[in-house]
Amino acid sequence: MTPKTLHELIANLTTFAESKKLTNEIAPIIEELNEERENSVVMLDRSIAMIQLLKDNDIAITKHLNYAKKLREEIVKDFIDDAYILLRDRIENPAGEFDDAGRFYAEYSELMDVRSPSRNWPFPQMIAGRSKKFIKKLVEKYEVKSYKELTVYAFA
Repeated sequence: MTPKTLHELIANLTTFAESKKLTNEIAPIIEELNEERENSVVMLDRSIAMIQLLKDNDIAITKHLNYAKKLREEIVKDFIDDAYILLRDRIENPAGEFDDAGRFYAEYSELMDVRSPSRNWPFPQMIAGRSKKFIKKLVEKYEVKSYKELTVYAFA
């Protein structure tokens, strides 16, 4: 039976570890999980580590590993989608600054495949900074693990 929530997944894995007499190896990971419940991505990373330790003892654990990895991907995708909507709707602005001529220079322009701003075209980096593609690159480069962390990089 596949767990429906992250807490259910952890409970199932803890029970499984106890049944295989692996509690000493798993206990430190479970302790970290309980301390970091606020941060879903970190929690899922720890769950994946725990599942991988258990994987050698039972083939059925593979479905739990795949579920945890998929859940992590979905949460990170939600971070990206939420940040994109705020940028797209101009509730937030990309991180960067304007020069005296009104050209916008993005803070993380090395992640963009656009021309440099000019007097005739002052906003190519502003437009690119509002794209989902750019936000994905930020998440990958800085290995973002929470929405709050993403906002530090993505927003002005």
